[in-house]
Amino acid sequence: NTYDGSNFTNGKAPYSVVGPWSIAGLDKAGIKYQISSIPSINGGTARAFSGVTAVYLNRFAKNKFLAKQYLVEVVQSAAFSKAITTANNSYPANIEAASSIDPNSVAGKFGAYGAVCIPMPNVSEMNQVWTYWNNSFADWASGKAKFGAAMESASKNLNKALGNS
Repeated sequence: NTYDGSNFTNGKAPYSVVGPWSIAGLDKAGIKYQISSIPSINGGTARAFSGVTAVYLNRFAKNKFLAKQYLVEVVQSAAFSKAITTANNSYPANIEAASSIDPNSVAGKFGAYGAVCIPMPNVSEMNQVWTYWNNSFADWASGKAKFGAAMESASKNLNKALGNS
């Protein structure tokens, strides 16, 4: 189990929990894949974290008028959003661009699942979340622990590491 999905790409894992950032590598390697939601656990909807790309104008811009004009006229356009979507296999936030996405495309499938996702916090503690998450999956996949026990251990250890227990 690796964050970049290399075990899946190398044929060592039957699936990978990754996002749009991995698609170019899979395509380049000629790997056949399908995109689906994370399976339900105990009948509830499995909700992953989602990443969001944003553009900001900060106070250090030398020409704020030109920068704002670029953001309004170019970055907010449907054409710009479609270009980003094509380049990244991501789902656009621009409503006009989103309406043109094929629901069966890579971007469409990630977009459909993204509707139930939780925005990922932009905090350094997320590194610990991913470490405990990956380790628990590795323990489960290798047979060292049952799935529920691995996740419970990850949760307990993460809370302890973050000072929540």
